[in-house]
Amino acid sequence: MTMSIAVDKAPAERANIRWAVTAATIGTIIEWFDYALYGAASGLFINKLFFPQFSASAGVLWAFATFAAGFFSRPLGGILISHFGDRFGRKPRSSSRSR
Repeated sequence: MTMSIAVDKAPAERANIRWAVTAATIGTIIEWFDYALYGAASGLFINKLFFPQFSASAGVLWAFATFAAGFFSRPLGGILISHFGDRFGRKPRSSSRSR
């Protein structure tokens, strides 16, 4: 009897795993598209828009520096938030107010 219960759960578990992998893949594609779009924009026009007081090459470097700051701070923020999420629970950490 337990064998039939395990067999009945297998398709549902596979569907949940497939859904999770699909959602994670879509989220990753959107995130990396955002990084690629901002990287291209940094070199093309963000330097002129936000750093007009610098030379063209210095403006590009400053634009890419802001890109790098966001790129490297995101994992650090994830590590910090996950530490508190593991310690106190993930739901209060994912909202701006705690219970």
